[in-house]
Amino acid sequence: MATTRWIAEDPAHRNGALRELDKRLTEEGKVYVLVFDSLDVIARDWGAIRVQMEGLLQLALAVKALRRVRLKLFIRPDMADDRRMWMVGDASKLRHDEVQLRWTRRDLYGMLWTHIANPAVSQEDDAAEAFRGLTERVLGQAYQREEELWRIPHSLRDGEAGQRDLFHVLAGPYMGAGNKTGDTYLWVPNHLADAAGNAAPRSFILAMRRASETSVSESKVLDRSGIEDGVREASKIRLAELGEDYKWMHDVLGSLAGLTVPIGRDDLARRWQERGILQKLQAAASQNSSDLRFIPPSEVLEASTEWEAYDKLIESLRTLRIVLEIPDERINMPDLFRIEANVKRRGGMKPRQ
Repeated sequence: MATTRWIAEDPAHRNGALRELDKRLTEEGKVYVLVFDSLDVIARDWGAIRVQMEGLLQLALAVKALRRVRLKLFIRPDMADDRRMWMVGDASKLRHDEVQLRWTRRDLYGMLWTHIANPAVSQEDDAAEAFRGLTERVLGQAYQREEELWRIPHSLRDGEAGQRDLFHVLAGPYMGAGNKTGDTYLWVPNHLADAAGNAAPRSFILAMRRASETSVSESKVLDRSGIEDGVREASKIRLAELGEDYKWMHDVLGSLAGLTVPIGRDDLARRWQERGILQKLQAAASQNSSDLRFIPPSEVLEASTEWEAYDKLIESLRTLRIVLEIPDERINMPDLFRIEANVKRRGGMKPRQ
């Protein structure tokens, strides 16, 4: 607290100290990087978070003028999309250096190959050794041992052709008997993607682990039932995580059970109206005003009409990449959220029974 007061009371001294640090680092040929993470929990409500973020963004702007001091901020997508979060002087300039943390399909599979080839325990593992041997037979390239880690071959790291060939050996080429049932290599990340088309590494690894545990094929490591079970498990865990981050999400998504997507915006709003969702959100905000995780987005609570509130709620779910609007203006929901939420889709995987 004493340091905080000193900085607040003497900003000129603070800036001078930063410039002196920058000069010393330049002379030493070093770079100082200060990382800020978990910014969604720096305060207990959005108003207080915005105040804290305002100060942090002002600091980032001040540091931007330095050569050897860098700030790295990990900001959740819904926070980054909050326009009011960026209404600080020239804060928009910071977004020129913004980097979206997205895992491509190639990245996800590269992580999987690294994970399988490197046993979790310190001693060698027969399965890991067998997998590395399989990789060499399929691709003609071997893993290389570097600093106690098996590095994946270039063809598995830099291109998808080798990745696809290897996964087809493990899971077969298609999710069913013919080529109309979906390429297994594409199917898995596609069904784990959020509304922006991005699959998270945690969901991918969880799905693959579950698939390997529940597949029953005698000829393949993975089969259709196991892969689908893996996606269902990932959906279950992802919704549980959402419920921890946004406790109001349980009521919002829980009220959609039994619906079929894509669905019209009005039909979606009517379901929420039937279940009294707006009243539940307002009550939660009133009873838990000190706990951010219970509080729905302020735009929903501040809407002038009930229907406007539901429209804002849809937009909030879009911001969180939970739903998306398709060209005919209906609302769709990716399997990652749809399955555990017990929402149906014609021709899609059935929700968990």
